[in-house]
Amino acid sequence: MDRRVRQINRRASRVALGSPAPPQADCAACVRARDCLLARAELRGHVAPTVERVVSAGTRIILQGEPVHELVAIKIGLVLLRRRLASGEVCAVALVGPGLALGVCALLSSAAEVDAVALTACRLCARAVRVQHQIPGVAAADGARLLEALADWAAIGRLRTATQRVEETLRRIAHLQGAARVVLPPREVLGQLSACVPETVSRALATLVRRGRIRRGERRGVVYVLA
Repeated sequence: MDRRVRQINRRASRVALGSPAPPQADCAACVRARDCLLARAELRGHVAPTVERVVSAGTRIILQGEPVHELVAIKIGLVLLRRRLASGEVCAVALVGPGLALGVCALLSSAAEVDAVALTACRLCARAVRVQHQIPGVAAADGARLLEALADWAAIGRLRTATQRVEETLRRIAHLQGAARVVLPPREVLGQLSACVPETVSRALATLVRRGRIRRGERRGVVYVLA
């Protein structure tokens, strides 16, 4: 990941909430254009112009089971994907970051399969789908990227020890942000992502500090993932 991308990622924690975002984004000039679904030529004529949007942590972007009428690409920040089970319990299943598109199901005229909630302050690019065209080729391309991300998160649950799972979860977050500095998610979320109860997460973090795998940051809730 080049320096410019890392700088953009680090701005996530410094996004001025409530500050006006540009009403219309210039996809051609965006550092994410090469990998972003919204910049794909196949979408021309099927979607409205791209609009940038700033949202605060905790904002619900997509609701599972509800129709989706726009495509949303993450430009800055992290988004938590959650799945509501038949029992009614809601579980965190993955974190996704810059470059990934949400709401691909809008291209297939289907409902959302997960909840998408901003974990950090985020800058998003959104395009409303003008007509209910099915564009399976475009949807499949970005869907494959999401499946790869979900597979990476699922693999964490197969690691043998809780300490390994928590460490790999932190490394995944650091990779998504392009920086070693990690602001820890709430213990319950971090536990679900690493297949641990919150108490086990706390013990695993202490173990990783003792082993020199991570170090505490400048304030509570911040750690640095060491190579």
